[in-house]
Amino acid sequence: HTLDSIVIWNRTDCCQDRLDNFYVFLSDAPFTSTDPTITAEQTGVWSILTANAPAEKITFQPNTNGRYLRVQLAGRESLSLAEVQAYACVGIDPPSECTFYADVDGDGFGDPNNAITQMDCVNIPAGYVADNQDFDDTDKTRYPGAMELCDNKDNDGNGQIDEGANYDADNVTFTNEAIPSEVYTASETINTTQTVTVNANTDVHFIAGQSINLQPGFSVSAGADFFAQIIDDCNTPFTNTEKPALLRTAKNPQTNEGQLNMQVSPNPFYRNTIVTINIPAASKVSLSVYSMNGQLMETIVDQVLYPKGLTSVDFMTKTSLKGLHYFVLKTEKELLTKKVVILEE
Repeated sequence: HTLDSIVIWNRTDCCQDRLDNFYVFLSDAPFTSTDPTITAEQTGVWSILTANAPAEKITFQPNTNGRYLRVQLAGRESLSLAEVQAYACVGIDPPSECTFYADVDGDGFGDPNNAITQMDCVNIPAGYVADNQDFDDTDKTRYPGAMELCDNKDNDGNGQIDEGANYDADNVTFTNEAIPSEVYTASETINTTQTVTVNANTDVHFIAGQSINLQPGFSVSAGADFFAQIIDDCNTPFTNTEKPALLRTAKNPQTNEGQLNMQVSPNPFYRNTIVTINIPAASKVSLSVYSMNGQLMETIVDQVLYPKGLTSVDFMTKTSLKGLHYFVLKTEKELLTKKVVILEE
């Protein structure tokens, strides 16, 4: 092959002077000696001697046939370098450096502040793209030209929030399926029936105008990101911008006989507290402790039939829980969460 160029990259971490005073040899036949002065005189060998080590890289253009390539010091010191590249594309210049940008959220737009540069312009590294226009690489619903969603975000980056956004439908129902990553909106209700899952490494958002009903059989796997929110009006701002592990409703429930409610006192607490539950109708109840990333930490009550009205549960942690967690209360028809702080003794 005719080699148009040879690029030698020096080390940048240390030892750059170990590439001082070196030869580059190129031949179509095997080299007959290890002595650089003899090799330089060998018939058919192209050679060049470079006295000073390059700060980063140096390019040679032999423009000659070569099958065997050698980089060798003129003396007996230790040779150290980073990489040798040989290009044999006749009539084509070696590729120039190309910059790619991290696409952490997978929306196809790259973060201009998170970039890598490489000589290979064809093979884009996994997780990187050529685009550098993403203004929020933590949210795949926000990028230039994105569809405006009813989610209290500036999705398209034009400085306006939820302008022209519409709900997907009046009612949305999921039945016996694993829900793909997406923001799902309904002007009235979002329902799940039978076995519905949010699998690991998926990001699912539910936004409804009236209610979100997660029936028995609904589950969120560890490593998934699930968020549910009630918004009466698409143009009404969120009243609370913290993102929960499982579910938060926008309206704080009032303590009365006709509404599911949960009170935790004291909160914050050390190892134990009292959870007071108000149930509007007799129902099987589950009460669990979840971490902020949605991992089940402890089960307090598991499918116990409670009568209508107030019930108190004395909770004492069996593990070394501390910090911010969620108490998740499930009945046969509803789900409610409460943020709690467990103090370190």
